[in-house]
Order: sequence, then C-alpha cells, then structure tokens
Amino acid sequence: MVADTITPHIDVKRGSTVLGSADPSITNIGTSGTFEFYMTTANGTLAPAAPSQTAGGGAIVVRANPNPSATGASAGTSSTGAANAGITNVRLPTSSAMRDGDSVVIQYNGQTVTVQFATTAASSGNDRQSAGDGNKITVTLTDQDANVDPVGIDKFITTVGIISATPAITTGNALFIENGQNTGVFELIVTVNGAASATNENVAASMPNAVSFTESDKDEYRAITGSIAGTSYIASGSSQTSSTSVTLQNVDGAIALTGTPTLADGIPVKVTDSDRNIDTKTKDAFPDATAARVFVTVDGVTALPANFNQTMKETDLNTGVFLPDTSGGTISVSVGATDSVNGGGITLTPSTIAGDPDISISYTDPAKSPSGTATFKTVTHVSHSAGTISSDAKAGVTDKFTVTITDPELNTDSGSVQSYVSTFNNLNSQTIPISLVSNGAQMGNLTLTVRGSGIDTTVNNVVLTFIETGANTGAFAASTVDMNKINLDTPGGLKDGDQLQFKYFDQTESPVSTSTATLTVGKPSAAISVDKSTEPLPAPGQSTKVTVTITDPTKNFSPGSQDTFSLLAAGISITDSNSGTPATTSIGGLVDKTFTETGPSTGVFTASYTLTNPTPNAGGFLSIALENGAKVKFTYGTNTASVTLKSYDGVLSTNIGSVGNGDIVKIILSEQDGNRDPATVDTLSVIATTQNDPISGSTNLPFEVKETGTDTGVFTKDIVIGTDLRIADLTANTFAETIKFTYADAIASDNSAQTRELTVKVGSHTGSVTVTPTKVGPGTKVSILVDDKDLNVSPGGVDTVGTGTIEYLRVTSDRSGVNTLTTAQGEETGANTGQFKTTLTLSPLKSPATPVFAGTSDEITGTVLPGDIVSVRYTDQKDVFGNKITVSKIFEVTSADPEITTDNATISADSSFHVTVADVDANADGDSVDSIKLKVTSTSDPVGYDVTALETGPNTGVFDATVTTTSSVSAGSITVRMGDSITVKYNDKYPADYADRVKMVVDPSKDFTINLPVGAKGPTSTTTTPSKAAPTTIEGKSISEVKAGMQIVLLSTIQNNEDTPRDFVALITTADSDGAVVSIKIVSGQLPAKGESKVGGDFTPDSAGTYKVKVFVLSDLASPIILATPSETTLNVS
Repeated sequence: MVADTITPHIDVKRGSTVLGSADPSITNIGTSGTFEFYMTTANGTLAPAAPSQTAGGGAIVVRANPNPSATGASAGTSSTGAANAGITNVRLPTSSAMRDGDSVVIQYNGQTVTVQFATTAASSGNDRQSAGDGNKITVTLTDQDANVDPVGIDKFITTVGIISATPAITTGNALFIENGQNTGVFELIVTVNGAASATNENVAASMPNAVSFTESDKDEYRAITGSIAGTSYIASGSSQTSSTSVTLQNVDGAIALTGTPTLADGIPVKVTDSDRNIDTKTKDAFPDATAARVFVTVDGVTALPANFNQTMKETDLNTGVFLPDTSGGTISVSVGATDSVNGGGITLTPSTIAGDPDISISYTDPAKSPSGTATFKTVTHVSHSAGTISSDAKAGVTDKFTVTITDPELNTDSGSVQSYVSTFNNLNSQTIPISLVSNGAQMGNLTLTVRGSGIDTTVNNVVLTFIETGANTGAFAASTVDMNKINLDTPGGLKDGDQLQFKYFDQTESPVSTSTATLTVGKPSAAISVDKSTEPLPAPGQSTKVTVTITDPTKNFSPGSQDTFSLLAAGISITDSNSGTPATTSIGGLVDKTFTETGPSTGVFTASYTLTNPTPNAGGFLSIALENGAKVKFTYGTNTASVTLKSYDGVLSTNIGSVGNGDIVKIILSEQDGNRDPATVDTLSVIATTQNDPISGSTNLPFEVKETGTDTGVFTKDIVIGTDLRIADLTANTFAETIKFTYADAIASDNSAQTRELTVKVGSHTGSVTVTPTKVGPGTKVSILVDDKDLNVSPGGVDTVGTGTIEYLRVTSDRSGVNTLTTAQGEETGANTGQFKTTLTLSPLKSPATPVFAGTSDEITGTVLPGDIVSVRYTDQKDVFGNKITVSKIFEVTSADPEITTDNATISADSSFHVTVADVDANADGDSVDSIKLKVTSTSDPVGYDVTALETGPNTGVFDATVTTTSSVSAGSITVRMGDSITVKYNDKYPADYADRVKMVVDPSKDFTINLPVGAKGPTSTTTTPSKAAPTTIEGKSISEVKAGMQIVLLSTIQNNEDTPRDFVALITTADSDGAVVSIKIVSGQLPAKGESKVGGDFTPDSAGTYKVKVFVLSDLASPIILATPSETTLNVS
C-alpha cells in the first residue's frame, strides 16, 4: 500500500554551512505513489500554473528566505500574474538570503538530490539570417532565470531595459513568450517595415540594411510578487548583454521549370524567393495581401477569363521555395473539347497541343532588390510525341489477338491506369474511322482494312478495349481483339495469308501523325524442346526427370484459362548406346502425358516425364551399358527434340587443404548424376571419418550436401570443425591427423560403381603462454593466457581445459619448500578464441608459513615474497610438427618504491594540480584499472582529505589524481594560504625493502610524501594580452591616413589576465615590406591586477609602403619570460 504522505528533509546550504532546513509533509497524488512539491525564494502567492496535485490544499510550495510567508493555505498566482487554484505554503527560514553558489539538498529514503541556486547569463538568437519587407523575425532570449514556473509558459513584456535594437524597434508592448514548459527559451516576434502590435514589435528600415538586437541579462524579467532582491534573494548584479543580428534585404525572386510539362503530370514550376518566406514557423503561400502572384496565360486562348493566378505554397518551413498548391505540385494541364485557361488550370484541345502554343508563367515579386516590384517570366509548351501502333504478327481465324498503341498523350494522368474503348460499328472500317476520346476530345483515330479494303462491321461489332499497361507508361494494349468477329464481317470469310491493317492517326501532332500495324491470318508454327540436352541415367532407386515444352498457339482454345492436350507415348522413341531401337517400355516413365498451358493464352505447354530403370537388364529394362549414351526422342507433328542419357564421374574437393578447430570447411561434390530434377535443388550424401587417432563420434559421420541451385549439379555443405566434426578429444588425449571424405558414386562414366575419396590434413598449432602484467608485486593478480587453437574443441561454446588427468599447467617458484601445482584449469576467453585464461592471485608470504600454490579451477592462488622466481609451464600435447612439447614463462616478484610527481612545482590557491604516482607493484590486476589512496594535507588544513588516484589504464602501474585547492573552506578541496606547504602522502604496501621489513615489523608498508609550496602562479604566454597597435597623434587622437614623413604614435593596450599585479616590458617593432626592422620602441611598467595599461612609441615612416607592427610583452630584459602571444597589424603609409 502506498503511503498517503512522505516527509523529505530539505537543507539550504552555502558550501557545507546549512542556512536553513525544513521537513514538509507531502501528500500523495491520488494513489499514484507520486509526491510533488515546489520551491521558491519568493513570498506571497506565487504558485505553479499546472501542478499535478490539485486536491486537498492544492500544490505545496516551500518558500526559502530569511522571512518566508506563513505556513498554511493561500491563494495562488501564476508567474504571469493570473489567478491560480489555492496552494499550501511551507516555511523554510534561512539565516541569509540565497545567492549564486548556494544549493538545495533534498533527502528522502536514502536518496539525495542537489539543486544549485545559480543565475545564468542571457544569450540571444534569431530564426533567420536575412529578412525582407513584411517578414517576421523571431528573436530568442535564452535564460533559465526567466523560467520562473517549470510547469507553466512564462512570458514577460518587452521593455527597453530588456531589449534594444539598431535601428530602433517600435514597440507594441509585445511579449517574450516561452516556447514550451521549462525550456527557458523565450521568443519575440519582430516585423520588418510593418506595424507594431500586442503580438509583435516592428523595425522600420530602408533596404539593404541590418538590424542588431541587444538583450540585457536580468535576475528577474518580470516583477514577481514577494520576490525582492536583497531580501528574498541576493542579486547577481549582472550587467552582461548578448546580441544577435539579421541582414535586412529584399532578394529578387526567380521562376523556373523543374521538369518537362506533360498532360500526365502538368507543368512543374518552382518559385524561389527568400523574402516571401514571411514566417519561418509556417508554410507561407501566395497570392496574399501583397502583390506576389504567379500568373498563367496561353497564346491564342482568348475565351474569358483566359488567365488565372496559381496558388503557390512553400515546400516546407523556412525554405523560401514555392510550388503550385495542387495534389501533384504542378500547374494542371488537361485535354478537352475546347480550350480554356481558368482557376481550374489549363485545358487544351488536341489540335491546340499540336500547334505548340506558348504557355507563359509569370511571377510578380512584390519586394525586389533593393525595393519595388518586378515580374519574372518563363515560357514553355506541352510536350508531345507521335504515337505508334503494333499488333501480334500472326493469329488464327478463331484466335484472340493484341493491338497496342503507344502514345504518351493518351496518358493524361500519371497516377492511374487509364483505358479507352473504341468500337468498329460502321459501314466501312477504312473510310469511317473510330476515335479514342478523353474528356470529349478526340486524341486519335483508328481505321481497319482487310485485304486492303474496309469492311462493314455493323452486324458483328469489333471492340478494342485499350488498357494502359501500368500507371504512367503511355502504352495501351487491347489484348482480346476477336478475330472471329472480323472473319464474320469479311465477305467470303478470312483465309490463311490474308492481312489485316490497323492505322492510328495521332491528333496531337501537326500535321497528324500516322502509324500502321499489319497482322497475317494463319496459324503460328509449332515447336518442341527439352529442358536439358543430357540427363543422368535412371537406375535402381534413382529416377531422372525430363521436362518437355511444346509451343502451339492452336491449342489455345480458351484464351481466358489454361488449356491442356495429350501427347501419346507413340510419339516417343529410344535409340540405345549400341544404336538399337528398343521399345519405349525399356525405360520406365515414357507414357501418355497431359500437357498443361503455362498460363492463359500463352500457347506454351509443358509436361514432365519421370524416367526409371528399377531392374537393369531384367524385366524388359535396358542394361546400364545400353542406357549410358541412349537417346530419347520426343516427336510432335514434324518437330522433334532429343535428350541423351549419360553417367558422370563424381569429384570431391574442399575449399581449404588443412583444417583446425573452428575452421569452416566447405565440402564440394561435382556430380551431374545427382542433378536428377533440373527444376529442384537435389541432395546427396558424403561420409566423413577422422583418421590416425580416430575421434569418438567422428567416424563414418554422414553429411547431406545440397545442390547450389536448380540444375547446377554442384553440391556443397559447410561444416564447422570441432562443432560438426570433432578432431580432438582432450580427455582421451587423442588428436586426429587427417579427415577422409567419401562419396559412393553408384554409376561412374564407365558404368561401374566407385568410391570417391578425399583426404584433408588436420593442422596443429604450437601453443604460447603470456603473463600479464610483466612487472608483478607480492599482491598482484596475474593473468596466465595460453593461446593454442588445438584446445578449442567446441568452437560454438566456451571450452575449459585441465579438467582430466592430462596435465595442463604446472605452477611453482624457486622458494625453498614450495609445492608444484598441476591441477590448474583454463577457461576460454570466448567462443572460438582458442585462448585460455587462468588467474593466479598472489599474496605476501607470512613468516614462518610455508609457501604454497593452490587451486583446482581457473582461479588459483600463491604465496610469494619479492625476489621469488615464479615458473608457469604449459604442456602442448601436439605442436605444429605433431610433437609433445612444454612452453614455459617465468617472472620475478618485485617490490619497488613509488615515484611521486606533480604537474606544477608551485601551487596557488583556488586552483588544481595533478599528482602522478608510478608504483609498478600497485598494479594489482593487469586486466583492470586499479586505484590507490592519497592523503592530502596543508599547513592551514592539517586534517586534509583523501583523494583516490586511478590507474591511467589497465596494466600501466601509473596512477593519477586531481587535487583542488581553495582559499576558503569547501568540501572536496584542500584549504591553503600563501606560504603554506601542501603534503601528499602515499602508503606503499610493498616498498622496495618489503622482503626485509616483513621479517622485522608488523606492518611492512611504508609512507612516501611530496611537499609543494603554495605561492603565486608563474607567468605564461597567456598572462597578458596586447591589442593590435593603432596609429594616433602625439595627443592620442586616432589617425585614418598615415603619410610618409608624418610623426605618429603606435598605441597598444596591454591587458593583465591575472589577479595579481605584474611588472612588464613591452617591445613595439616596425618592419618594412622586405621584413627589415626599421624601429624598436621599449616601454616598461606595472600592470594592475586584472587591469590594463596603454603603451606607445613614436614612429616616422620615411617612405610610402606597407609596414608590419608587432607588440611583444616580456617579464623583464635581464631574464625575459614571454608573457603574451605577440599582436600583429598592418600599417599602410601613403
């Protein structure tokens, strides 16, 4: 059950000092388990605009200041002054008003959240680089100080104290409005050469120009009741400003075609005009209140209105690119019975299109550069090309045939499939053409002649339904034209050899374009074929599939469906390899077959024969010898096709010649005898056996090899060595030397049965041992890595070695009385890596204990002292030459004193410095980043604090920490004053003399320290900054033109970037165009803390030309230190 209330603890802190605390009771929001309260320094009725808690006493507001409002119910007022729902106030009295750097610490149920009390500096921005007449500029002010209410939209009135502009803005008391809850980003709309209002300010300026907006940083941008600087909070006193500018200019617009105008897609046109992008936050459009418009006319089209304004819309926010506001983004062009140009677009007759009239599209720019209006025009035409007609070459008297018209102008809509129905229903199909009509307009005409003359089609109408082959293709096919209707309309009927002629007249061309298609009456010739010229022998348990294809349009009786017919076995014959002609029954499967059309109206028919020979040379079947080379002939009419039966030799191969654990081996079997069905992917079997130390489970192991595709006769199988086929057994200590692959070739090319074999060598590897880290202390965790691919017996998983009776690792040392550990194991670092890790954790030997190495897993231990030599030996059961060898690695246990350094010899207050400790024996774990503790104290802060130094990387033994100093008191910093000494202490667990100390003292560790003086920060090249030298008169007035012989003063201002005074010497050098120095002036002085000084030197140029003036700043001339990067400027003398 969720509690009804909780009581968090709130502290207001200044550094580590608590200014005040409160423990408010916060009510559950319904039963959600969510508890919400708000904090403010303001008194009175300030309340959140949209709190989640509205029940009971409403939102809980904790008020933190020296004299907060009374606890209890109160009216609520939003940050914008609007009345809100009631709230409940909670007092949090503080000993001082909050200021920058203070914090609010909220604790509940062991969790802590800290909120900093800090002002932020305002930053300005805008939404566009340039703006023209009538445009809107969105000026932004980003400052979290103005974000008073995190759940409301804050806003404040524009005032001169907040924003100013050059040229000045005319105010309408518009508001800066936050662009979302809790963003702290506020937007103000400023129009250009418009009128100020309650929603926007205005800037008036001639073009071209620029406007600069300057925004002043405030702690409060709007007066909040109960918020008083110096009472409820301490003001920051910020006087910062931030500026942003926009170029004011009108830009000439442009209009252009973006593609070819067509009836299908219309006229693709684009207007580009950046100053029609009135508002970057909306898609602008025109015609509008200005003179902006796109005006369309067509030469020769005079029917009123004969023109129209095309509505244009911006392509996206802030693009300044406009397209016609139509579904296709183009100006509509269609075909019709009459010409018209109006708000619906352009409609033209075919004859008008043929005449290529000029289509004029004009854009009126209401704000050209620099001012006024201008009109830009483009002229185009509707694209058109001559149509063509085609048909089937031949068709029978009762057939259906296809007539196709290809004419882009018939495609009047690119987004849909269109159609035309044309019907011959007249007395003379030659002299009375039929039409293809779109929207009342005759796009084209069609005539038909038979044997050179027209025919009467009034009794048996000839219908051509032209359907576009796909959207926007412009190709229209009438695929079911009925030849029988034409036959019935033709006097005496049609005869083979008669010719039909369709003629197409394209009305959109001038003169009218014609195209003719001729079709011959008659039956197309038949054909027969087989899918392969050779096929494998049918044999016991192995059938062969032969697919026969017959092409015969005369069998296409039902154009809308798939037809069938039968081919009798009598049309099949066999010639054996000895030129004999046995009966068709001597090979099984040569029977009567039904052929099926491949699809409606294709006239192509197929059937498959499955050939068998279950009992060669018996039961009437051919022997293998007579079958190998036999031909089977299929006859259809006068056409024949033959297939030869043939046996092949299978060939085994692999993709690699030597394999190891984890390798992927591709078994390849080339065997055309296995390709028994060209339409499917066949399979065969290959046997694998490990040899010369056969591995259990890896003898006579079958693998199914699969054809690489239909009708290839090449079969493959990928196997993973170690996963699919094991080549090593670590438990039995057996390693295979070869793998034999075998394939049973049932019928070879010589008719015999053969076993095809392939032997692949199993490669072995020589193992290696790596020990990290290379420098080992008495408390180091040592990683022992054995790299031996032979141990990777299960590539798909993580192997563990050393689990059996075969020795894996032997670990010992040269210390007297120590044992030898042989039970360590190694665990693979990941699947298929072949690298095995054992972790040896060392610890110091405690006298008089006996040194020992122990462990039966991949985690082992050992006790050592500095000076011990540890030996790690790996027994490789089979190296690259097949021999059993041992691989050893030794390392010495050492201890060393640390080296402690810092990045600064002298430390200053309110800064930080780096401490680096190099201690190889503190590198306790070579695989991870270790850490050590440092104690930092000072003369002023003898208690000090602990700092954690982190290793710079795994296995480096170098540790780095940052120490922060303060002149006051701050958590996580050491307090120092000028003249103090800072001490950094490091306790080294294993110093160089550890082996001696461990025998003499209880705690053999040793402290090491480094002392650092606290003083002023040394000078650097960034201590000061000189400005570029500028020419002035002796009195210090600026000079715009320097002439030869004129005495001038080269004046520079030097800024001290430090908070302490600094003595300096400035050198002002002048060099001529050849680089020769013609003047050096030296000025010395003292720079005030964070202050500046002006320095100058006189110079009289002898002649006109270009001079280079540099200003150098040094500490002194006796032992100079560079205090600045020199400034450089060019002086032109006339």
